[in-house]
Amino acid sequence: MVEKNFLIILLLFIFGHFPVFGNEEMYFLVKSKQWKKIENIFKNSSPRTESEFFALARFHEESSSGDRDKKFRLYSSIATGKQVDFVTEHTLQTILDNPMPGQSPVIRLTFWKLYHEFNSRKMLSKNNKLIFLEKFAKEDDPICLDAFEEILKVLYESENYQSVIQKVDELSTQEKRILLTSQVKQRYAQSLFRNSSKKRAIDTWISIISDPNCPDYIRLNVYSDLKFYLKDSIYEDLDSVELSFILSKLSQKESKLLYGKNKIILNRKYENPVSVKNIIKFLVKNQPSQISNFLKIHSDFTEKEQIFLSEIIEILFANKEIHISEDLLKKYIREPFPLSAQKTFIRLYFKKHLEEKFLHTLISYLKENPYDLGFQDKLIDFLIGKTSANTYYAKKEYWEKAILSIPNLPVKGRLMYWYFRFLKDTNDYKTLLSYLENFYEHCPGSYYVHTIQEEFKKEIEQIAKPANPLTNKKNLLKFLSLTPQRDYALTLQNKDLSFAYDINSFELGTRLNNSINQINNHRLLNLSRDYLKIGEEKRGVWLASKYFNSNNLGEEDRALLYVGLGDLSFNSYLSIFYTRVLMKKNKIPDDPILLPSAILSRLYPRPHRNIVQKFSDTYQVSEDIVYAVMRQESFFRESAISVSNAQGLMQVIPSTGKFLAKALNEKDYSLFDPNISVKFGTKFLSDLLKMNEGDIRWATIAYNGGPGNLRKWKRNHYKGDFNHFLEEIPSKESRDYCRIVVSNYYNYRLLKEIFDR
Repeated sequence: MVEKNFLIILLLFIFGHFPVFGNEEMYFLVKSKQWKKIENIFKNSSPRTESEFFALARFHEESSSGDRDKKFRLYSSIATGKQVDFVTEHTLQTILDNPMPGQSPVIRLTFWKLYHEFNSRKMLSKNNKLIFLEKFAKEDDPICLDAFEEILKVLYESENYQSVIQKVDELSTQEKRILLTSQVKQRYAQSLFRNSSKKRAIDTWISIISDPNCPDYIRLNVYSDLKFYLKDSIYEDLDSVELSFILSKLSQKESKLLYGKNKIILNRKYENPVSVKNIIKFLVKNQPSQISNFLKIHSDFTEKEQIFLSEIIEILFANKEIHISEDLLKKYIREPFPLSAQKTFIRLYFKKHLEEKFLHTLISYLKENPYDLGFQDKLIDFLIGKTSANTYYAKKEYWEKAILSIPNLPVKGRLMYWYFRFLKDTNDYKTLLSYLENFYEHCPGSYYVHTIQEEFKKEIEQIAKPANPLTNKKNLLKFLSLTPQRDYALTLQNKDLSFAYDINSFELGTRLNNSINQINNHRLLNLSRDYLKIGEEKRGVWLASKYFNSNNLGEEDRALLYVGLGDLSFNSYLSIFYTRVLMKKNKIPDDPILLPSAILSRLYPRPHRNIVQKFSDTYQVSEDIVYAVMRQESFFRESAISVSNAQGLMQVIPSTGKFLAKALNEKDYSLFDPNISVKFGTKFLSDLLKMNEGDIRWATIAYNGGPGNLRKWKRNHYKGDFNHFLEEIPSKESRDYCRIVVSNYYNYRLLKEIFDR
């Protein structure tokens, strides 16, 4: 069964569609928000199975052309087990009189949506609300949790505070472990206060905010409760320890008031780390000079909380508290330095013009964290300088120190490219040729491989290629260094290149495949998979996190299981995102030539391939370019929304979508629908490629930064050298975007040419 599942997964990833039809297809259409397709399926037929009723109900719920009453009838049909043509009081009574027909995610989600629909139509009395909600089992399930919280809300809003208290008190030990969340405790505390149990209420509120794992938004909610219920007596009813738990949520005015009343005592020791952290955060805003003295009293805290302290020092440095930052770094941060401390040291040395220390610390940081593109920028900015007329370079020994220390990964390509320019500009041809002979080894799969081969073509032509590149890894890497991709594809086509794979990639590929088996053995992970399958990503991830936390899993084990969950639920985003997390953790280059298929199938998938092929043909854009953009824009997450409100697989901004919809005569569209997203995104790409003579580099900058910005940047910064121009673009996001997308394109094209993927 596992082998069969894995085959289906690989077919989906590689070919982008299902080899089977039925329930799985219906759920996939829902998960991927293909509302138009669902609508078309049922234009001339009626739903027959639970999955079909559910898919059609979700269409009417999410689509702009959906019908709320039809949605209501479809969900009611699932709940009653028979076709419902009109939802009446009798329909409701049937649902109330009968048990929930199973506890699958689809059923639970259906009942949860029905509860809100009946409620919004004012068809539920208070008693019927409770009967409806009691149908949900008291289990580890996000909807069951929501239902229990809703029960308490209904009781509280009807001023039945004693019943809220009783409901919570009567929970078994096992049920408390599952249901006693911060939100439930908060409602419990509110009811205790209303029921004249002020001290118990305060104790409950304090127990919530004193928990180190309490989220900030809950701490803020509790503070709002304390202000609302205790009013002006809040500062009298709470002692300094209790006040410390909410200190970071106070306004500056409230903080100063407390400080003035001596309610914040700095010369005493606090036992709870939450208290210490909140007081430090308060001091950062109000009295940064007092942090050092406060930390002297809490020496045990400073030893245990090096990461937190380093992050605080980083904030102080950003706030221009340079001397305080430096003092705290020297006094309280121990080796090995946390990442935040390393970054602050780098900034500090730069500010103080301590060149040697700056470079040494920066290179040490990048050795362990090579994917930090911001600090890669700092290295390049240090090694090369530019004036309006000239480029000048740092000493050769600095370049070589960086090259020897930073791992051989695609991200190193920019360093190698500029080093080669440095060698050429300083006429050091001997060193240049010795590096060019095998430069691919330093930056496998990098965007800059092609740039180096084009710019240093004359020098490369002087170097003899290996007679047989497939005899060993050294010969292959030399061959790849000296041969353009368009020429070596034929040589490598359908060849077994396993002899050259990264040594750690075999083990990772095996672990990725085995992660599926681990999921099948655990209820919470199975439930997570089932929620993910129907597009309930937030609930699916919540369940996975619950399992991870209860089993104290480390970062790698979590990532492996997320990949398995992505595979089993056809969620390409989870599979690719966490495969990359694992590759970065193990410093494995994402070069298609050097990776086994177990990694490649997840790293460079082609989801929705029938849709992509259709619009690639229509608008004459290479399928590989579409996937290159999609991979960077959304990681194949249909529901992706950016901070600028770009939406869907191709991250189309609504204003651009509106313009394209008018041009393409699309009405009642959703930017989350893959058909629309790919259509609009590919049309936009087609226009940009035509504007830029088919050059993907310029087109990707325009896709990310906008055609208007590209024109302005070219006018102000382009002097005939594209790679110099790329360094000069004011938008770091657009600079990185161009390199990543073009690299994606090369890799997708390579996979098609060599492995027919």
